[in-house]
Amino acid sequence: MTDRQALAQLLASKWWQGYKIVAPFDARKVELEYQGRRRPTPSSTYAQALVHLCRNHPPANPAPPPPPPPSSTAPFDRLLFLRNPRGGIEDIAAMQAAGYHRIAVNTGDHTTAEWAVVTYEAYRRSVLVMPWARCRTPNDVRRLRGAAATFGANNLIVNIEAEAVTTLPPFLIHQELVGWTGDVGLSTEAWLQNGAGWEVLAERGCCVMPQFFPVESQAAKDPAGCLEHARSFGFTRVAPTYQAFGGLRPADFNTSIPHSWYCADDMNGNYDRWPA
Repeated sequence: MTDRQALAQLLASKWWQGYKIVAPFDARKVELEYQGRRRPTPSSTYAQALVHLCRNHPPANPAPPPPPPPSSTAPFDRLLFLRNPRGGIEDIAAMQAAGYHRIAVNTGDHTTAEWAVVTYEAYRRSVLVMPWARCRTPNDVRRLRGAAATFGANNLIVNIEAEAVTTLPPFLIHQELVGWTGDVGLSTEAWLQNGAGWEVLAERGCCVMPQFFPVESQAAKDPAGCLEHARSFGFTRVAPTYQAFGGLRPADFNTSIPHSWYCADDMNGNYDRWPA
């Protein structure tokens, strides 16, 4: 048995499947190194040793590098988040007149059926509809995919905050998105958590949408720093979500870059005051 064959046998073993559960980020790096794709050094000495073997015994035909991720932030900019189907947000025509041609509806707290009036009017006016939901477990991501299927949407937004370093790290989101051919937005805290493993979602081409809610977050008061920090994980698509509540005004934000607003429910129907 060659060293390369031994590595293949190890990566196909049941033991390795267990290791992927307890150390998903390092395991992902090892598997990519086995394919001949150079990755940052893993944190564990065990994974480091396997990476050393992979580099010393590369594949005869290395996997081609993945295509560069897209850079456009569409369809996750010029977008309004809608929180409640009974929150006074039924006037889709006014949203459209203000320059908003995309809406994200909250299917985490409300069923797709509750959004029927809003989505019907949006479809009638060719306004793009996608679901968003606060996700705390892999099952929440599955339900979000189900909502997208119900809407016939090719886009969805995973709202993940503290869960990124607790119950729903990015690697688990990546697993739940296997087979999903649509686009994915990530509504995150303003400052992406270090060590969470965001790289796997950056490689997928997800658009990160840091929440710049300065009333709630000290980090959001340094938007340029937060955006640069997000890009450091490999995200090429970064479009912040700005706060339309708490007494803040559009002038408090940089509306010259691609962005979205949270949320239409707090605009009192005055959508034209909040630049798309």
